Amino acid sequence: MFFRRRFRGQKGFTLIELLAVIAILAVLILIAVPIISANIQEAKKTTCESNIKMLNSAIQRYYFDNGSYPGDLSALVPKYIDEMPECPLANDGDDNNDYDANYDKTNGKVNPHNHQ
Repeated sequence: MFFRRRFRGQKGFTLIELLAVIAILAVLILIAVPIISANIQEAKKTTCESNIKMLNSAIQRYYFDNGSYPGDLSALVPKYIDEMPECPLANDGDDNNDYDANYDKTNGKVNPHNHQ
């Protein structure tokens, strides 16, 4: 009896109302997760493309200074770039974690991986 008098007339949320709110939040999360995931993948792809442009620029500077293309990309460090960049997409199951595999010594170009 004590509890009935104490809580009589007080307003609160019912279990059904709480379940409805949780269901709405779950639906919103299910909609948001794929969108966020796609944006993360696009950012990784853009980072890889940016790194390739930076490496190609460093290779050209090396060529202008030395008259030939570097034998490998490690020759660019530390004079032309601070450190070798890594493609974030390469950590998604691809074994090529650096750009050496894409470096063409004949024309001095780093070509992109075919990431999806």
